Amino acid sequence: MPTSYPQLSFADVAALGKVGLIICGNHAIRAAVAAMQSTFRRILAEGGIAGVESEIASVAEIFALQGDEHMRELEKEYLR
Repeated sequence: MPTSYPQLSFADVAALGKVGLIICGNHAIRAAVAAMQSTFRRILAEGGIAGVESEIASVAEIFALQGDEHMRELEKEYLR
């Protein structure tokens, strides 16, 4: 719904009294794509990754989001 009617605020939608849930999942992926495009433009323009390193997620954070620690615990348990 937000993508189709971006001019409506959550308050406007609530005032209609007919909508129980607003999903903005589309916006997260669109924001991620825009951020990746911007990051790669900088990498190409700067000729390397040093300038973006402090502004992006660490590899450890990516692993944590994927549940890496839990998987390592399971490996210890089942792959003896």
